[in-house]
Amino acid sequence: MILFLSLLILAPAQHIEYAVLYGNVESLGYYYVDLLVGTPAVPQTVIVDTGSRLTAFPCKGCTDCGVHQNEYYDIYNSSTSFIVGCKEGYACSSCDKETCRYYHSYAEGSAISGYLVRDYVTIGDANRHNDPVQFVFGCHSAETNLFKSQLADGIMGLARNDHNSNTVIDALYSLRDINTKVFSICLGKENGYMTVGGYNDTMHQGFLEFTPYYDQFFFAVEVVDIAVQDKRLRFKPEDFSNVYTAGTIIDSGTTFVYLRDKIFKSVIRQFNEYCHQPGNCLGDRVYIKGESTDCFSYDDSNDLNQGGFFRSFPILTFYIGDITVDWLPENYLYTYSSSESTYCLGIYNNHDGASVLGAIFMRGFDVVFDKEKEKIGFAESNCDPRDLGLVKGELPLIRYEINEGMTPAQKLLIVLIVCIGIGVIVTVAGLVCKKEDRHAVLSSEDMEDSAQESVEEL
Repeated sequence: MILFLSLLILAPAQHIEYAVLYGNVESLGYYYVDLLVGTPAVPQTVIVDTGSRLTAFPCKGCTDCGVHQNEYYDIYNSSTSFIVGCKEGYACSSCDKETCRYYHSYAEGSAISGYLVRDYVTIGDANRHNDPVQFVFGCHSAETNLFKSQLADGIMGLARNDHNSNTVIDALYSLRDINTKVFSICLGKENGYMTVGGYNDTMHQGFLEFTPYYDQFFFAVEVVDIAVQDKRLRFKPEDFSNVYTAGTIIDSGTTFVYLRDKIFKSVIRQFNEYCHQPGNCLGDRVYIKGESTDCFSYDDSNDLNQGGFFRSFPILTFYIGDITVDWLPENYLYTYSSSESTYCLGIYNNHDGASVLGAIFMRGFDVVFDKEKEKIGFAESNCDPRDLGLVKGELPLIRYEINEGMTPAQKLLIVLIVCIGIGVIVTVAGLVCKKEDRHAVLSSEDMEDSAQESVEEL
């Protein structure tokens, strides 16, 4: 008994940090979090991305970066910043006058490049009072395509680390600011929250079930089958790609779900067969070019409430390892463009590539990433940060603040970008749209180049 009590006294209390996530699938195509960077701390917003390792955002002096939410971070205004040299043990893409530089590109054409910096970083805004940690991140000197036009300042990679490419989770753990290498991401239809150092099950509405993940770079899980309203499609192991080791990755930085050609076609075929039965998939069918199947128009004037509309669609069950994950219609159907009454299926064909379960698949779940035990858990959950007490009063749908340091022309530009994102100006290209995903999904031919590039990432 004395030994037991001693162990209780010596055991460290679990320390969990919380942060509000902003965003959605429909208008932004991603979810982002606040970071506080430097001394004195300045805000930066970054996309939460479990499909990469690099954390980076524009820095002052960048002449080829876009207009984002905040003023560029200025390393010379921070008393704790250091430029990382080439001989400090980090995997540099190149060296320029002994400065460690990085270059990272995505298959859909976006790219970011710059130099590495070490400074203090805090996850979440100042209201959270989370612990700052000294961390190496990227300072963009150039951005292209989506990275240049996006609202958020940058990106925060949370994928598995290799070499010295630690994530902010690893940095917090190494300094014992958190005592478990566990983080969770809970995405609602609008906004959400994340935890670092553990998870909070008080918001869970179902059991938390874990499955192992594989691969040295990605959170790759083994999807073995899919069912459409309890009808299993009986896939064979060879139907799933061996890309990402297990064939499927969990990637919060990708907007939608992408499935290998044979699997995709089987799911869509069974989905359509179900929907053509009387009383199923209520609502008028709407053809939209480029969508994987017909979309559906919901009309509340026909004595059909929204709950009844969603219940008329099939549940898609994913068999992942030894667990099952039910993907509900209210989560896999998304409102198309500026229409609030037209719903489309958030699944697309990745042809000969691997399968990717993006942010839309994570909606409505608290997804727990346990990096120590190499497993991922899913629990149906309420993901509203207001109900967790992280926000007092009304939480804005998505924060569209414009920093006061911008010129009138720059402010006008970001207003236009926001309008594009919410579908008001639908003829202007540039932001995340339904088919221009945050991450292009790599085919098997791309993987060799991707694996080499991942070694060069931070």
